[in-house]
Amino acid sequence: MKLKQNMALDKVKLILIILFPIATFIGPFYGIGNINVSNIYSLVLLVYFVKDILGKRFKYIGIYILSIYIFIFYAFGSLIWGKYNYIGFNIILPLITCCITMIFIASFNNEELDLFFRIFRWFTIIIVFWSLIEIVNGKYLFFNNIDFIYVKNQYNFNYPATVFINPNDLAQFLVVSLPFTIYYEFKYNKNKLFKILITVTSLFVVINTASRLAMICILIICIVYYIIGLSTEIRINIRKIMNILVLFFSIVLIFITISNVIPNLNIFEQFLNVDSSGGYYTSRDIIYRNIFQLGLENLIFGAGLGGSYVISEIGPHNMLLFIFSDFGICITIGFIIILINLIIFLIKYKKIDICNLRYNRITVSTIIVFPILASISSANEQRKIVWILLGIGLVLIKLSKKYVASIKNK
Repeated sequence: MKLKQNMALDKVKLILIILFPIATFIGPFYGIGNINVSNIYSLVLLVYFVKDILGKRFKYIGIYILSIYIFIFYAFGSLIWGKYNYIGFNIILPLITCCITMIFIASFNNEELDLFFRIFRWFTIIIVFWSLIEIVNGKYLFFNNIDFIYVKNQYNFNYPATVFINPNDLAQFLVVSLPFTIYYEFKYNKNKLFKILITVTSLFVVINTASRLAMICILIICIVYYIIGLSTEIRINIRKIMNILVLFFSIVLIFITISNVIPNLNIFEQFLNVDSSGGYYTSRDIIYRNIFQLGLENLIFGAGLGGSYVISEIGPHNMLLFIFSDFGICITIGFIIILINLIIFLIKYKKIDICNLRYNRITVSTIIVFPILASISSANEQRKIVWILLGIGLVLIKLSKKYVASIKNK
């Protein structure tokens, strides 16, 4: 009987993984009042979190899970002693559901992680081509932000957003999801045409979100990925370097050609152009300066959850500054130490195959750009894709350590 119950629970978890992208990214559009499908889904994940704790699913990463406990409890505590709790109460639920999502991913075993990556990859591909349709015809199914739906971007196309609040949030999602998707396609998909199509279309979509930070992130991820790959060789592989250079200059040449053929589409000129005439555009330097000053004034304990939102008025636009201003220097240093540890261990285990692929290498390349990635959205700490990346990093370290331990025990 016990065996059947465990099998049933495993099946339920598989269903949760299959529903993950729909519940996480489309779920917020469906609900009653302040309760939506995504919140209900997160509540179910919380139940599995308790089950996974009892099942010792967090062996090898217990210290990281403990750190998340501390982070959540401190956020709750700041609502009591902080003077900005009237805003903080609106932030605490999204923050907790993000942490639960991260922990849920960190609990995966090899089979569950493999299924997650497959579902995540197909959802990303759907989002890319869905975005392409929005760019071309300007018709939206969920997106209704009037700052974007009635205007053209600087390349004279429509803004894409699909199931996200704005194009920046779409760009942030793609920065995390595209490296895993394209990596898999180039590794396993034998259809060369589809590989080229998904790569070029993805870049076109990211460009049309007009998120410069996202473009910078993708460039850095590509560079870091190949540097880490080259560092595994005793000698530098000249052929690899030449292939990278040829690919880079080919992409540049393609976009220069497109810019010359299509009117009003000078990509490089528009990339450097700054349009501050619209109400949506924000001056980040002023926001950052004010939030940083708030952090200095409340250096040890922080101003309390919500402080950065009150000072910035439109969101902190930087997750690390949010943590510093609202929770203080100690929590900030702890969070940075976790990021550094993720990077160190993922580089250490870069040659280990997880789910028959070297996901450690592509993940560390993405986590390295975290300071930029976590500055793309106005409320990065409430964006699940940021925490999904951290969850992927944790589960890969857990499975890598488990693999190393199994080799030593033989």
